[in-house]
Amino acid sequence: KKGDITFTPLLSAAKLRAFSSVEMSAGMKLFLKFSETFYFQTFEIFANKAECMADGDLFFYDATYSHSTQEQVMGVYIHNTLAEPLVNMADAQILDFVLERLDEAHAGKATQSFTG
Repeated sequence: KKGDITFTPLLSAAKLRAFSSVEMSAGMKLFLKFSETFYFQTFEIFANKAECMADGDLFFYDATYSHSTQEQVMGVYIHNTLAEPLVNMADAQILDFVLERLDEAHAGKATQSFTG
């Protein structure tokens, strides 16, 4: 939309107009490694419980589910109004934001067992 991507061959004017008319909310995906599995297979923390997905939320999931591994990796998807202020933050600030919310939901176990 900003013109940051160049297509070869160039896209038609009609396709460029179509792309520019699409609106997307902010979103990001993270993967966090822990020394123990303290979390459920999937869970969500909503920005506004009345609005749920419309207002934005954090969706957490076990990124190693059904994989043969001894690692504990959590996937995190943040979207909409929760992601908007994060997109301009440094990685360390985003990590702090996520770990704080996980600690609230899991009695401080996220920060204690975070390894990378």
